Amino acid sequence: NICVSESLYNIRMWSDDWSPSHFMDMIDQLRGCHIRVLGAEEMELMGFDQKKDIKRISRALKRSSNKCTFVSGGWPQSEINWPAYSKVEYWPTFWLSHTVKSCKQANFDVTNDNFEYPFITLNHRPWEHRCRMMDNLAKAGLLSVGAYSWNKTEPDYNFRHWKQKRVVLDNFNDKLDHFNNMPKEYSKSFIELVNESSIDNIFITEKTAKPIFYKKVFLIHGARGIHKALEGLGFKLYDEIFDYSFDNEWYAKTRASKIVKQLEDNVGAPKKALELYKSVQDKVEFNFNRLIEISKDKEFIPDTIKELGGYENVIS
Repeated sequence: NICVSESLYNIRMWSDDWSPSHFMDMIDQLRGCHIRVLGAEEMELMGFDQKKDIKRISRALKRSSNKCTFVSGGWPQSEINWPAYSKVEYWPTFWLSHTVKSCKQANFDVTNDNFEYPFITLNHRPWEHRCRMMDNLAKAGLLSVGAYSWNKTEPDYNFRHWKQKRVVLDNFNDKLDHFNNMPKEYSKSFIELVNESSIDNIFITEKTAKPIFYKKVFLIHGARGIHKALEGLGFKLYDEIFDYSFDNEWYAKTRASKIVKQLEDNVGAPKKALELYKSVQDKVEFNFNRLIEISKDKEFIPDTIKELGGYENVIS
């Protein structure tokens, strides 16, 4: 495990090799290496105690002769702790590029011309903020008219308005095949309510990229400012339909309630939904084309990936 100066050693966070203990062993055992942690699929170090372990890694890097680069899919302005004595390269458009490539290969057709449901929301892991959103939707009476999946139940969340149950749409329960297997209800829904991975820090994942690719109107239940971040990437918001003032709301619970209000305001007859969709058709097409542009633009790719490789399956 002894390296000559500047030898490269890659470890992927989405691999069987990844664990806090293995990573610490690498830092202690290797000499004069450049250790790259390829974690663009996540916004922060996966599997770590964010306070305790970050300090441990920082101390290890301080006494080490190695240098360390972390690749993150998070937003550079996010308040996420990273180990000292290391470099972080952000790739906030990673999932945009990955989704384009995956969806093109899947060749799944979405028609968006026959809306039976005012909205759809797809949920795999029952994180707390997703539980809260589902409870808010139930309180507003929206679960009875919308399409939704709830692949796994959460026994520890105290639902006040929703009698929680596992709901699988069209056998859409294979997380590993979620690019190739979209439920039939997807095409029949007007708005996609995206329950993003985080409501604390901006993290744009495939959950947001898919409705852009499939030319759907969408709202994101995510971190404060996530819609503004999309505008910063050149996308256009559907302000003919939604009041995005909730995007600047500091309190997550209030932000979630305001998002539900936007859905409530757009529950109507299928004919109305189709008319609204046609009114924003130019923006839908623009956003799709912008997504394709970003996926091909090498300026969004971190220098360490362009110079030293990694994620060839995404950027090739």
